[in-house]
Amino acid sequence: MLEKAITSLLILLPAGCLLVHFQRHPRGRALYRFLLVALTVVSVASFTSFGAFNQIENHAGRVIFHWHEIFHYYLGSKYYPELGNSGLYDAAALADAESANPQIAQPRIRDLSNIDDSIAIEDAHARASLDYRPRFSAARWRAFKADLQSLKSVAAAGWLDRALFDAGFNPPPTWCVIGTPLANSLPLSLWLPYIDVILLLVCAVLVYRSFGGFALLAFVLAFCTNYLSDYSWTMGSYLRFGWFLGLVFGICALKERRFYLAGLGFGLSAALILFPMVFSVGVLAGSLLAVARRRLPFRPVALFVAGAGTIEILLGGISLLMFGPDGWYTFLQRIRIHADTYFVGHIGYRKIAVWGSDVAHQNFWWADGLARFKEWNTMLRERWAALLPYHLPAMGIGVGAAVWATRRLALDEAALLVGAVLLFLFMIPANYYYVYLSLVPVVLFRRPSTDWRDHALVLAFFALLAGIYFAAASHRDPLVQNYRINLLVLGFLMFWIVVRGLQGSASGWIARLWRVVHTSSTAG
Repeated sequence: MLEKAITSLLILLPAGCLLVHFQRHPRGRALYRFLLVALTVVSVASFTSFGAFNQIENHAGRVIFHWHEIFHYYLGSKYYPELGNSGLYDAAALADAESANPQIAQPRIRDLSNIDDSIAIEDAHARASLDYRPRFSAARWRAFKADLQSLKSVAAAGWLDRALFDAGFNPPPTWCVIGTPLANSLPLSLWLPYIDVILLLVCAVLVYRSFGGFALLAFVLAFCTNYLSDYSWTMGSYLRFGWFLGLVFGICALKERRFYLAGLGFGLSAALILFPMVFSVGVLAGSLLAVARRRLPFRPVALFVAGAGTIEILLGGISLLMFGPDGWYTFLQRIRIHADTYFVGHIGYRKIAVWGSDVAHQNFWWADGLARFKEWNTMLRERWAALLPYHLPAMGIGVGAAVWATRRLALDEAALLVGAVLLFLFMIPANYYYVYLSLVPVVLFRRPSTDWRDHALVLAFFALLAGIYFAAASHRDPLVQNYRINLLVLGFLMFWIVVRGLQGSASGWIARLWRVVHTSSTAG
């Protein structure tokens, strides 16, 4: 891990400095352009572990295929009409028991009807036989067993046990409006993950088209050197980046002041995974402040809301027709618990607030570990409930400061700033959803600039990415690592708010100091 941290530092520090140089001098030296492109190429190679990809051992060799993810998102969506959000593990356990080569070795698996608990494998078989197997036709059950067998044939030993201790298949029915028909039309193959590769390439094209070549390089650098969402998490999966494509599309449409299209993008992103709705709050906050300051008419706000509403109502209505209200009822029950669960790698302010000497050094694996996980979460939930009245004022001030800082910002940056603050302060999403950070240098690099604020934020952002690697390498305990990473994210968000909020004489003095430093370094 320390080697990765050093590698990231050697990529990110010079890349940040070069990007600041090109902010000031867009037609900078050809040598500097070559170095920036070279660092980007190295970051892509590092992202894929130089061709090892996700490094999951399987019989298929080095392929862009994440068995664990395909199990959840391809099988989960393909058989969503029969299994909903709660039946995948029970049905997989029963299908494995009926196969010629059963692989489940653990006596208990996670109970998806209550993710804090486990269930004996025999009880899972009984529940699957009673509740889920009758929903399948004979042909569909054979297809489910065949798909599971295909996955078992390429997966490493023990991966099914590990998969059945994850937290299940959790997207909303609106995601399944797209994911379920597509999964049922595509066979299970090693080509499935290339759907996400195509989505990410489209993201890159959109960034290049709207923000230009340097912003594209910054996007790729940030995407490929973001420890929170590195390759091993969701790359090689099935349709895991649709929400991200919607967010990128929305940000790019905002840059081009195409507000209805921006609403469509943000609405699609929120419909597919819900939490990206916080970025729409940033757009509305920034645009309403601009309306109040008479820098923007109200019509763009109405167009944005209309675009977001169009796609969300459309997908929501189709989901009700396809899956009925029961699909939403089950999903909302599960996601309420999931959103209040302190998973090891998740990112959010609450992970800092509840920290204490009794939080670290835990083992949550298998049945005994899951029992400890339940007790641990109960302790942390009670602690947060007791602390919330003390933290809520500070959280409110943080949101208010972020909103106030948007008063002179472009709406694309306002969306990310306010959205990032809301996401961090009021939610604890999985670390890999912080892939949205790769858009931060894009909006910071939206134009040539001599403003010290833009330069300071670009450097601070790349320092954050490097610092996260060092935080992960600083301790053997993942919980301690996570705590330190959360502190770094909080520090960057505070810096972002303060820098964008600085105005008047303080800003002027800092700008003068920055010019002196830059002039001295250039002369040197």
